[in-house]
Amino acid sequence: MNTLLHKQRIKSIILFIFEILIVSGLFVASALFELDYYFLIAIGLCLAIICFNTIFYWFSSRTIENLKLRTELKSADVIGTDIQEAYNFGKIGLAVTDGNKNVIWINEFLTDMDFDVVDCKIDEISPDLLKLSSSDYEEETVKIIYKKHNYEVKFIESANLYIFKDITDYESIFNYSKNQAPVVGYILFDNFQDVSSAKKETSFNDLTSASRKLVTEYLKKYKALTKRLRADMYMFICSMENYEEMQKDNFSIVDKVRDLEEDGFTLSVGIAYGFPDYTKLGELASNAIDVALSRGGDQSVIAPFSENMIFIGGKTESKASRNKVKIRTLSQSLITLMQHSSNVLVMGHIYADMDAIGAALGVKALADFAKVECKIIYDDQLVENKTRRALKTLYSTDEFKSMTIGFKAANEYINENTLVVAVDFNNPSQAMNKNIITEKTKLAVIDHHRRADNFFPSVLINGIDSSASSASELIAEYIAFNPSTIALNDKAATMMLAGILLDTNYYRNKTNIGTYEASTILKQHGANNEAADDFLKQDYEEYVLINRIMSNASTPFYGVLVCTADDEDIIDRTILAIAAREAVSIRGVNASFVIGRSSEKSIRISARSDGTVNCQFLMEKLNGGGHFNAAASEFQNETITSVYEKLIHILDEYLQDARKTTNSK
Repeated sequence: MNTLLHKQRIKSIILFIFEILIVSGLFVASALFELDYYFLIAIGLCLAIICFNTIFYWFSSRTIENLKLRTELKSADVIGTDIQEAYNFGKIGLAVTDGNKNVIWINEFLTDMDFDVVDCKIDEISPDLLKLSSSDYEEETVKIIYKKHNYEVKFIESANLYIFKDITDYESIFNYSKNQAPVVGYILFDNFQDVSSAKKETSFNDLTSASRKLVTEYLKKYKALTKRLRADMYMFICSMENYEEMQKDNFSIVDKVRDLEEDGFTLSVGIAYGFPDYTKLGELASNAIDVALSRGGDQSVIAPFSENMIFIGGKTESKASRNKVKIRTLSQSLITLMQHSSNVLVMGHIYADMDAIGAALGVKALADFAKVECKIIYDDQLVENKTRRALKTLYSTDEFKSMTIGFKAANEYINENTLVVAVDFNNPSQAMNKNIITEKTKLAVIDHHRRADNFFPSVLINGIDSSASSASELIAEYIAFNPSTIALNDKAATMMLAGILLDTNYYRNKTNIGTYEASTILKQHGANNEAADDFLKQDYEEYVLINRIMSNASTPFYGVLVCTADDEDIIDRTILAIAAREAVSIRGVNASFVIGRSSEKSIRISARSDGTVNCQFLMEKLNGGGHFNAAASEFQNETITSVYEKLIHILDEYLQDARKTTNSK
């Protein structure tokens, strides 16, 4: 406002001087020369204009002064003469701008807070203030920092008025509370018993001492209160501020302990925060440890209260650590639970494959041994084509109907004492019949995939083992290592063997001693190799389609092959998996990603690796999941092109993190 008055005065003075000079010149000219009557009239008009400008300048100045006075008195009219005291008590500042966002007035509170901004653009205080006048900005206020003070600002457009509220004290209290919020965590030596059995006592004690020293020094560095609960577990409590420092360090203690010695200890870390109750945080942290172990260990799992879990690490493939005692215990527990149930329902994942159906048949054999009625939930449209053909080849219509049950009948069949066994999946959203499982359902889970963040609410038996090649392998071990002799017919054994062949790509991927032992067990029960192999053979149409998909390939990154199908083609997810498997078998390809439309509204990415790239880590970034070297993700209402772009973005950002380092092999 002061600038506007100043500019107007300067312009008026210049114009006044210019006009005086013109009139003076005319008078001089009239004195030196004889001029006619009309020239004298012109001089008179000039004098009249000068008088008019003088009056106009006086009137305009008075108008602006009155406007300035009215602006300053707006708040006073509402609150009264003690407005400044009210402003200071409430820490409220006011700033008025003109149409060009120039500050033309501020109240005394802002002046006292060193807001030297009159005649400046409002965005010189903070660029974020312009958001308030933008139609795209949905919030009513914006928070800014100016000269080490925090302000919450609101804009009243009709008056061009910015209202500043000093919230420095509130922000300080909030930040202090946030920084001092409790964090509870557990650190577990997840292969303590295995290392103890494999090493001599002296070398084991030396390794244990060195590892414990690393853990305690690491926690001490971040000012955590630490207590060793048992030989292989520590509990710690720290503040949120210290936890954030650990997170910036990426929980390097996991790598430090792993790198101490080849075939030495690996750590799992479970942490919880976001709730004031230490007991609740302890439960969440304990659950996070369970998730880390079910995903293969050697990683950190963060469980913020009421938020999705965060996974850090887990770049190495799960090592086989199963022992016969544990398997025998799980098998016997499952049979005991069956015997205390009225009936059993077995269910695989949506679009069930050979492994899901094979594992379900194995569970039925366990239920038959327990002398409990058992049905396999089945929908012809939700089973992949080869599996459907294999079942029709192995079983007669009457046999098939006697062991399966549809969705509608299953809803009538189930009761409060029914045991539901989920095989080959651990994410509720992947269930063939989602309505069967509720919080009150008696549930057992047997799966070989790493545990997902979205897990079942309540599980009586958790048979997740991510080091296994397949769910059929796990069930074969349950049957073989149970103290009792459990019968398994040759048809079920053949289907289970086909499941193992499918998931290992004929023993090329994710195999261990247990895989071959399970195959031997199934052969002893009459599994037919030739039939299992025949079930997995490609049709001619499938062969042509796979080659067409692979012909449309690109290599956006070194060692990575991305293949895309035509957007118009609807392709079975099994075909996408086979294409990805074929692509990764090419020399020099470390990871392959095949994108195709699996239904009218769904597009799927099937990912495979040769063991040097963590496919699960990448697919989880796209809300998918799976194994270390075999994973997938699905999208709704997208195009092949848009999904391809999302994949490329994730690869660009996380591919290096997903590659196995030399130290982690």
